Amino acid sequence: MATLALHRAKSIYGWMSDAELEFLAQIALNSNVIFEIGCFQGRTTRVLGDNVRGYVCAIDPWGVDNYGANESSILYETNQDVFNMFYCNVHDLIKAGKVKIFRTKWEDCYPDVKADVIFIDGDHRYDTVIAD
Repeated sequence: MATLALHRAKSIYGWMSDAELEFLAQIALNSNVIFEIGCFQGRTTRVLGDNVRGYVCAIDPWGVDNYGANESSILYETNQDVFNMFYCNVHDLIKAGKVKIFRTKWEDCYPDVKADVIFIDGDHRYDTVIAD
């Protein structure tokens, strides 16, 4: 059984539990291409990238949706601070070609490969998860 690389991901802020990180690492061990929709500061990108055979397409606009009172109007703003944290947390994987950045919403993303795994962890509202 292969040894999973988990320690670097555990040091990054995020909501994934250790058991969930271990599950993602196991999935990555048998994957050549992973699409990760929603990356935040890179906790899951790190565990996927540290364990994938090939590479991870990190797909996220790294921004914030601001909603009107009834959530009918949305103003999208980029959040450079969150992207900078993400980049710092996975820069070595990016340089090694283990993570490829797609700084866009999934609906506007057109990777030129097919994925073995698609991990959807972007906007957590029902309608947007279904759309992804």
